[in-house]
Amino acid sequence: MTSSRWNEVRDFAENNFEGTSGRQRVPKNCFDNLKLNLPSLSEQTAIASILSSLDDKIDLLHRQNKTQEKLAETLFRQWFVEEAEESWEVVKLEKLGKIICGKTPSKKNADYFNGDIPFIKIPDMHDKTFVFDSVDSLTEKGLNSQLNKTIPPKSICVSCIATVGLVVMNAKTSQTNQQINSIIPTKDIYRYFIYLKMLTMKDDLLAMASGGTATDNLNTGDFSKINISLPNENQLKKFHETVNPLFEKIYTNQTQIRTLTQTRDTLLPKLMSGEVRVEIV
Repeated sequence: MTSSRWNEVRDFAENNFEGTSGRQRVPKNCFDNLKLNLPSLSEQTAIASILSSLDDKIDLLHRQNKTQEKLAETLFRQWFVEEAEESWEVVKLEKLGKIICGKTPSKKNADYFNGDIPFIKIPDMHDKTFVFDSVDSLTEKGLNSQLNKTIPPKSICVSCIATVGLVVMNAKTSQTNQQINSIIPTKDIYRYFIYLKMLTMKDDLLAMASGGTATDNLNTGDFSKINISLPNENQLKKFHETVNPLFEKIYTNQTQIRTLTQTRDTLLPKLMSGEVRVEIV
């Protein structure tokens, strides 16, 4: 619905309110006289077909991603859980990467926010492998105000306060709030090993965060000291080579999902308003 048409509907509703209390309402029968401009039935069918094809493609890509990640998780368990070796070195998590605890820039400075740089918080992490977009974002000024909190693409972000144990990777240079600890791998072959290891440790992370306080909180110090049984370099390299194509596919699919979703959401109001017409064959 176009903004002008929406304003007409709103004005119609306001002009037909009944009652004087704070619970005014528009009587149902008033809508019998509301006139709407609709495309022909054949054009409505064509519009629905276009939008359904976009939704179907988005759903297919989501299902592909779930399959790819499940396969990566299965391979991880086979290689590093079922076939774990006692000879593997046990190291602290901080040995595998730099640990960054996020922070929120000063909200007193409006110039720090609403830019193009993702500022990742827990709601942005649900049901994702890579986070491309976030509800809140930073400007270059906001980023530079706490440059040491910046994480490069494909760092591993783990929620450690309140909702503990969500794990994602950022798709592009980002920052996070203080509820998230991020790992910047010291070697590329550690990346997906760490990511999948963190996914398998959700119960352990929750147990570590439950310290008797009202809110679960796994502080950065304890997080950095988590023990990791580390396979040898050759095994890590082979594993990385095996799963890297799976994660590249997920990344590509998520890119397509974003594009298709934006296309659908842009196209819908234009099709419904008649700004864009569908040719009926």
